[in-house]
Amino acid sequence: MTSTLQFVVPLKELTAEPVAFDLQATAAEREELRRRFDLVARKNLAAEGTIYPLQGGTGLRVEGHLKAEATQNCVVTLEPVVQKIDEDFALEFGATGEVIEAASGEMVIVADQEQPEPMPENGLDVGGLVAEHLALAIDPYPRKEGADLRQHLDRLGIDAQAGKPNPFAALEALKTKG
Repeated sequence: MTSTLQFVVPLKELTAEPVAFDLQATAAEREELRRRFDLVARKNLAAEGTIYPLQGGTGLRVEGHLKAEATQNCVVTLEPVVQKIDEDFALEFGATGEVIEAASGEMVIVADQEQPEPMPENGLDVGGLVAEHLALAIDPYPRKEGADLRQHLDRLGIDAQAGKPNPFAALEALKTKG
């Protein structure tokens, strides 16, 4: 699968020095992300950050900052809801963090330690990373301020309980037979 945001840094450009990146999504890329994430609108998307080489070049750390604006439909009223995204992200690539204890020769596993992502083969897809972090930052259940489902159904004249049988009706029938 190709990345929606076309921004790949070749691994040969990632030397011993940190490499900065600045990504500004084009109108076509924003439109593709709008469709991909089922948004009403995607106004802007920008990310900047730095790629740091780790472990003598066998690992990478990406630190960045993402800014975007997304418009989605409210889960209650279906009216547009604008969400401003402004957050940091960080991710490491490299070999798994296996630590062998010298005395016993056993591998030590630290429960809270996150394992790095596998190193990419050809280039680091910064655009793909930004798109993934955008997907994580988007509110999965956007709600317009003050939107209340019960009030909205009442305004539309819909009885939320209509047509639902009482779950205790069977028990009541047994009680009256007894």
